[in-house]
Amino acid sequence: MTDPSQQPGTPSPMGQLIGASLGPGDPGLITRAAWSALVSTDCWAWPSDRAGSSYALAIAERAGLSAPAQGMALHFPMTRDAADLARAWSIAAAQVAERLASGSDVVFLVEGDASTYSTFGHLARAVRAHDPRIQVRVIPGVSSFNAAAATAGQALADGEEPLAVFSAPEAMRDLDGLLGRFDALVLLKVRPVLDALIDALADRGLLGAACFIERVGTPDERLVRDLATLRGQPIHYLSLVLIRQDRGRGLGQSPVSEPAAAPRKPMPRTGTTLVAFTRAGVELAQRLAQEVPDLIEILVPPRLRPPPERPLGMRCVAGEDPVSAWIPSLFQQRRALVFIGSAGAALRLCAPLVRDKRSDPAVLAIDEAGRFVIPLFGGHLAGANALASALAAALGATPVLTTASDVQGTIAVDILGRELGWQVDADPDTLKRAAACVVNGEPVVVIGADRDGTWWPADRPLPANLRCVERPEQAGNACAYLWISRDGADAGQRARLGDCVVVYRPTASARG
Repeated sequence: MTDPSQQPGTPSPMGQLIGASLGPGDPGLITRAAWSALVSTDCWAWPSDRAGSSYALAIAERAGLSAPAQGMALHFPMTRDAADLARAWSIAAAQVAERLASGSDVVFLVEGDASTYSTFGHLARAVRAHDPRIQVRVIPGVSSFNAAAATAGQALADGEEPLAVFSAPEAMRDLDGLLGRFDALVLLKVRPVLDALIDALADRGLLGAACFIERVGTPDERLVRDLATLRGQPIHYLSLVLIRQDRGRGLGQSPVSEPAAAPRKPMPRTGTTLVAFTRAGVELAQRLAQEVPDLIEILVPPRLRPPPERPLGMRCVAGEDPVSAWIPSLFQQRRALVFIGSAGAALRLCAPLVRDKRSDPAVLAIDEAGRFVIPLFGGHLAGANALASALAAALGATPVLTTASDVQGTIAVDILGRELGWQVDADPDTLKRAAACVVNGEPVVVIGADRDGTWWPADRPLPANLRCVERPEQAGNACAYLWISRDGADAGQRARLGDCVVVYRPTASARG
């Protein structure tokens, strides 16, 4: 029947999309506003996994509410793949918009608070893009970290204490900076980086200042104050870590003067991780597994996780989190990361993490056909070029080496004598200038070269711009000087040669 109050040609009123924040898990934390929306609206929508279970719907059900007949389970994949996400959001937005166009409101169930790292924000944008006329309302709620602080029996922040909330993978990129700026840190989405975070806090003496809370407010809630006991243990996606440093900035306190922090040695890197994005990539990674002596794991996306009766194979790890969530932690821990697939994908994942070539890991890309092995970062100092050559030999592939010294077949100034155990004595700027002299064909003198004849292959002629002398007084004029000396270089002679001198110190056990 036509509504007599509606004029012919007037569009039907649109329903409203309502984001109802239900709190992190305890149904007693559902606000009166959210409760009212739930009991007065005939259509709910909720996020669900592939199996059809929904964390948000479970909160409402624990409160004694049942989903109305017009409920909609919307699936949002755990991936960073832009095409997959766009497709999922588009499908969900179309479903919701169709219901709203009929004049019905839709209440979307949100665990935690809808304004903080919430699926609802993405859905609201997609629905508005689908139909700009749609009105969106957000009902705020209790966030997971507020509830976690209550569970832990501590304040999040007090007085003048600065507080920050970060996703843990992002925080790991500059943990020292964040710990220096903020007295209190909330780290969400800790699952892919928990072990690295535990190691980092232990290294800084801050394990006692942190606590871990998993699935807060639910029957499966877990509070752990000794984070070291979680190392290597599986944890739920909905987990967080609270860090609270007492610097005397709380109400009524006097600020504590902290001594300047001593420089910390970086955590030692261990092992190699192969990263595969497709089944073909997994097959190639398993072929390579026997050629990588320090292989730790083969990391694959969740969509490739098979049923238990058909395992992927040796050392394959397929978690619930997307590959991208694991990379920040692995970038801090591993000696090398080898991506099997697009070099562009590897660059996009690793470029934001790059800090210093003296400490960053080797990063390589191999095409799925196994034809080319490409060092992307850490060609010399991290050993990416050497690893590329070894993997290429194993595959019968071509190593694509783009560093100037390798292309020209000349000296790599920063790693000369490394395989012989030599130590390099020069600052980064001097190394850079000396390397530029070598690859640009400028005159370069190698002093003391005859004392160790193994530093250059006997079957290859010395580059034309290099000249070898026995003693520094024979050096003459040059763009750079590379001085091989077990006892180090005499300060006076070094000064007379100028400011572009790199000294190499063979150890007592070195050959020659």
